[in-house]
Amino acid sequence: MPGEGQPPLKAAARAEAGFDAFYERTAGAAYSLALRITGHEEHATRACAAAFADAWRERAGAGVPRERDLLARVRVRALEIGAVPPSTEDEGSSYIGAKQVRDVLDRQPPAVRRALELAYFGGLPVSEICELLGVPAPPLRAAMRAALLELAALGRKGQEEDA
Repeated sequence: MPGEGQPPLKAAARAEAGFDAFYERTAGAAYSLALRITGHEEHATRACAAAFADAWRERAGAGVPRERDLLARVRVRALEIGAVPPSTEDEGSSYIGAKQVRDVLDRQPPAVRRALELAYFGGLPVSEICELLGVPAPPLRAAMRAALLELAALGRKGQEEDA
């Protein structure tokens, strides 16, 4: 019958259109994150392609994924492909170890940690981060500042210990 196959086709078309809009909305942040982690355009492109393909395959029945879930996938894929190793040219200028940074970030609420990741790896301004996370700007700015001040204090402490 002519009308029998129509509803599933319409649903599939709506799902595809929704994913297209999701891609358009998130591709820039995803690529920026992957490029920051890998330091290589081709590797960043591969990480994003893999993350979007994963999201497309796993969306069945769940609709469009959340942006933070996609960015988490991009981060994992980029790290799998290969992160840029930290610079060792000027060892004396690094006063905060990776473990110390992770410890500070781990103590932050999830939204603040995500905001710091989006700001650093994604290069996004706070206004866009607030929009993505659905949180008001003033408290998020204050929490981000507090975390950064904690990192700065660790850096000062490291300088004093080296002196």
